[in-house]
Amino acid sequence: MKKKVVSVLLCATMVVSLATGCGSAAGSSSKTGSSDATASASADGSEAAADTSASGDQWFASDIDTSEHVVINYVTTGNKPDNDNTTQMLDQLNKILTEKCNAEIQITYIEWTDYLTNYNLLLSSLDGSVDLVGTATDWLDAWPNAKKGAFLPLTEDMLSKYCPKTYAQVSAANDWDSCKYNGDIYLIPEDHYAQWTNHGFMYRDDYAKEAGLTSGVNSWDDMSTYLKV
Repeated sequence: MKKKVVSVLLCATMVVSLATGCGSAAGSSSKTGSSDATASASADGSEAAADTSASGDQWFASDIDTSEHVVINYVTTGNKPDNDNTTQMLDQLNKILTEKCNAEIQITYIEWTDYLTNYNLLLSSLDGSVDLVGTATDWLDAWPNAKKGAFLPLTEDMLSKYCPKTYAQVSAANDWDSCKYNGDIYLIPEDHYAQWTNHGFMYRDDYAKEAGLTSGVNSWDDMSTYLKV
């Protein structure tokens, strides 16, 4: 595995998305577009024949060289959490990633203050510091950045070899076409309820008080009580 491959994800709303609001495909305001995004899998850019027989715990083709330990820098928008939950999650995730593919991930946050300016500045530097980045057509300038060359194209051989399960799940007729610019794929659709959200469960405080939850909803039992009311 080699570093410094910038690839992006796009949430394809024609299949399923947990986000609202859609952007449009490159150069066309009438074509069905896509919405929020998170991160994709990095690849080494090779055009080797794909092995799509991966199943069970096999994440990718068996002939990929994972002898070199790789640290992937994933860039996302949002303020860095001020608790230990993310650190604990990454520790556990990186144990799995190290075991499965001899890699680990680190997260770089672009804070919400002037986020779009700082996001585009980071991508425009093209200094090789970004391996993965979340993007969106409607609020993170996915297509302008693709046109500027900030993202590297993803070949179908690359996708089917390095992420065969994702590649097989995405509809070739719809989703992959909506992720293309000038015939090349630049975005990986975010399908099958994989889209994350930072909003959590939202509820009305007046209903909570009516249910006797004067301190709000703070447990599963509280949520059950609230939903009954």
